[in-house]
Formats: sequence, C-alpha cells, structure tokens
Amino acid sequence: MKRVDHLMIPCSVYSLWGTWHWPLTEDAVTQTQPAASGMEGGSVALGCTYEMDASYYSLYWYKQHGAEKFVFLLWGYSCGLKKNEAGKRFSADFKKSESLRITGLELRDSAMYFCERASS
Repeated sequence: MKRVDHLMIPCSVYSLWGTWHWPLTEDAVTQTQPAASGMEGGSVALGCTYEMDASYYSLYWYKQHGAEKFVFLLWGYSCGLKKNEAGKRFSADFKKSESLRITGLELRDSAMYFCERASS
C-alpha cells in the first residue's frame, strides 16, 4: 500500500474570483487541520468550521491539483439540499462543523482541498 500525502485544506472564505469579504457580518471560516494523509484504500476527513449570522447558507467543496483548474466536489444548503459531483467516495454532512470525508483513498486524491461558504 502506498501512502496518500498532501491532502491539504486551506479552509477559508474563497471563491474562484478571489477572497470574499463580508463587511456586514461576523462570518468566518477556519481550517481545523492544515493537512491530512492516509494509506491507499483508507479514509480521511478534512475539517472546516464556520460561524455565520445568516439563517440560510451554502457550503461548497473544491479540489485543485497543482496549478490546474478547481474541480467542484460537493455543495450543501442549510435547508438540506445537496449536490455531489465527486462520487460515492466523497461525502459531507453540511453542518456548522464541517468535514469532507474521502473513503477508498487513491493516489489521485492528493490535492489541495478548498471549503467555501456563502450566506444570504
């Protein structure tokens, strides 16, 4: 078995167009660990916590290999709607203390993972 390293998660309020600033709220997104690794075939959870004043919010997960484009993984909304384009190996519960769980780790899972949230 090979070790899957460099599952990095710079967890922040981030968008494809730059950093989002929310001047009217005290919203914040914080990474709970800077990196994670596991054995091929194993599983890992990448954590992201967030505080927000809004009643309704969305959370998005993306991954990026090197300088390649962002790849959309998952989306969840506070009312329970979800969209998963990453497949069965990727899951998230979409609560205020969020983890992206990856099972059946593969070498191609080695990437930077990004958590984005938006409130309304």
